[in-house]
Amino acid sequence: MLSLKKKSAVLALALALPLTLAACGSDDEATTGSSTTQDQTEPTPAAAIDTLTGKQTAVTLDTGFLEGLTALKLTPATLGGAKLEGAVI
Repeated sequence: MLSLKKKSAVLALALALPLTLAACGSDDEATTGSSTTQDQTEPTPAAAIDTLTGKQTAVTLDTGFLEGLTALKLTPATLGGAKLEGAVI
Protein backbone atom coordinates (compact mmCIF):
# COMPACT_ATOMS: atom_id res chain seq x y z
CA MET A 1 0.00 0.00 0.00
CA LEU A 2 1.13 3.54 -0.71
CA SER A 3 2.02 5.81 2.15
CA LEU A 4 0.40 9.21 2.59
CA LYS A 5 3.53 10.99 1.29
CA LYS A 6 3.60 8.88 -1.86
CA LYS A 7 -0.13 9.37 -2.45
CA SER A 8 0.32 13.13 -2.07
CA ALA A 9 3.25 13.12 -4.48
CA VAL A 10 1.34 11.09 -7.08
CA LEU A 11 -1.68 13.38 -6.73
CA ALA A 12 0.49 16.50 -7.09
CA LEU A 13 2.13 15.08 -10.23
CA ALA A 14 -1.23 14.06 -11.67
CA LEU A 15 -2.56 17.60 -11.18
CA ALA A 16 0.59 19.31 -12.47
CA LEU A 17 0.93 17.24 -15.65
CA PRO A 18 -2.10 18.66 -17.52
CA LEU A 19 -1.03 22.22 -16.66
CA THR A 20 2.48 21.56 -17.93
CA LEU A 21 1.22 20.02 -21.16
CA ALA A 22 -1.28 22.83 -21.69
CA ALA A 23 1.56 25.36 -21.56
CA CYS A 24 3.27 23.56 -24.45
CA GLY A 25 0.20 23.61 -26.67
CA SER A 26 -0.66 26.22 -29.28
CA ASP A 27 -3.41 28.79 -29.10
CA ASP A 28 -5.36 28.88 -32.36
CA GLU A 29 -6.66 32.36 -31.60
CA ALA A 30 -3.25 33.86 -30.86
CA THR A 31 -2.30 37.00 -32.74
CA THR A 32 1.11 37.91 -34.04
CA GLY A 33 1.03 41.40 -32.65
CA SER A 34 -1.04 42.96 -35.40
CA SER A 35 -4.33 44.56 -34.58
CA THR A 36 -7.38 43.54 -36.55
CA THR A 37 -9.58 46.29 -35.18
CA GLN A 38 -7.40 49.21 -36.28
CA ASP A 39 -6.41 50.18 -39.79
CA GLN A 40 -2.69 49.96 -40.45
CA THR A 41 -1.40 53.22 -41.92
CA GLU A 42 1.97 54.23 -43.24
CA PRO A 43 3.93 56.05 -40.51
CA THR A 44 4.81 59.67 -41.16
CA PRO A 45 8.52 60.50 -41.42
CA ALA A 46 10.12 62.12 -38.38
CA ALA A 47 11.71 64.71 -40.65
CA ALA A 48 11.43 65.60 -44.32
CA ILE A 49 13.13 68.26 -46.39
CA ASP A 50 11.35 69.57 -49.46
CA THR A 51 13.14 69.60 -52.80
CA LEU A 52 15.88 72.21 -52.74
CA THR A 53 17.10 74.06 -55.81
CA GLY A 54 20.35 75.86 -56.36
CA LYS A 55 23.92 75.07 -57.25
CA GLN A 56 24.96 74.25 -53.73
CA THR A 57 22.62 73.91 -50.78
CA ALA A 58 23.46 72.62 -47.31
CA VAL A 59 21.06 71.55 -44.60
CA THR A 60 22.28 71.12 -41.03
CA LEU A 61 20.49 68.58 -38.89
CA ASP A 62 19.49 69.60 -35.36
CA THR A 63 21.85 68.22 -32.71
CA GLY A 64 18.94 66.96 -30.59
CA PHE A 65 17.52 65.16 -33.61
CA LEU A 66 20.84 63.40 -34.20
CA GLU A 67 21.15 62.52 -30.50
CA GLY A 68 17.65 61.05 -30.60
CA LEU A 69 18.52 58.94 -33.62
CA THR A 70 21.72 57.77 -31.96
CA ALA A 71 19.86 56.87 -28.76
CA LEU A 72 17.49 54.74 -30.85
CA LYS A 73 20.49 53.20 -32.65
CA LEU A 74 19.31 54.69 -35.96
CA THR A 75 21.44 56.30 -38.66
CA PRO A 76 20.27 59.22 -40.78
CA ALA A 77 20.32 58.60 -44.52
CA THR A 78 19.82 60.55 -47.72
CA LEU A 79 17.96 59.91 -50.95
CA GLY A 80 19.05 60.72 -54.47
CA GLY A 81 22.36 62.48 -54.97
CA ALA A 82 22.58 64.07 -51.52
CA LYS A 83 25.61 63.40 -49.35
CA LEU A 84 25.68 63.25 -45.57
CA GLU A 85 28.75 64.69 -43.85
CA GLY A 86 28.36 64.72 -40.07
CA ALA A 87 25.29 66.83 -39.32
CA VAL A 88 25.29 68.56 -42.72
CA ILE A 89 23.45 67.33 -45.80
